[in-house]
Amino acid sequence: MSALRRLALAMAFISCALGGVYLLRVPILTGVCNFLIVQDTLEPSDMIFVLNGDIATRAYQVAKLVNQGISDKVVIVRAVDSLAVDAGLQPNVTDMSVLMMKRAGIPEAKIVQLPFPKGVTSTFDEARALHAYVQKNSVKRVVVVTSAIHTRRARWIITKELAGTPPKIMMSPAPDPRYTPRNWWRQEDGFIGCQNEYLKLAYYLVKYR
Repeated sequence: MSALRRLALAMAFISCALGGVYLLRVPILTGVCNFLIVQDTLEPSDMIFVLNGDIATRAYQVAKLVNQGISDKVVIVRAVDSLAVDAGLQPNVTDMSVLMMKRAGIPEAKIVQLPFPKGVTSTFDEARALHAYVQKNSVKRVVVVTSAIHTRRARWIITKELAGTPPKIMMSPAPDPRYTPRNWWRQEDGFIGCQNEYLKLAYYLVKYR
């Protein structure tokens, strides 16, 4: 076979492969986002553990679960005060989360704030705080609420930190109204969010393995 013929065959193969990828781009990219999302079958639980951040989506997901009777206790860990908080320019993100949950219909009496030295700064810190809490309390089931694309990383670090303790961990993803797994790459927020979450997942797998 001549070199020219081999080159032509190689280019034809590459063209077909690229064409196949293009035709399958939607299911492929949808799968990229779906991999980050963990949705467990939920059971009545001792507590709902909500992670700090994305206060609107997570707060309303928690309210939905409380209304469904999943649990009547919501636990959140106190976050670190940012420079803006220290300067009096904005409230602590945990305070905003609690306020949003109250506005979503959750009575303040059902919300428990856990202290943490200097405040949590990461999902890893929140997993440590949860570990300490379940060791001191009779907790058999925990539903964790966080942003949808954050659920895989959150479950990984939480189950790792709680290894050897009784609670069953169940994830309940809070959907983002700005994008879905079927269009995240067309939205700036979705593209940046998924990209950053994969970077964070890789970082966690390396640092905390």
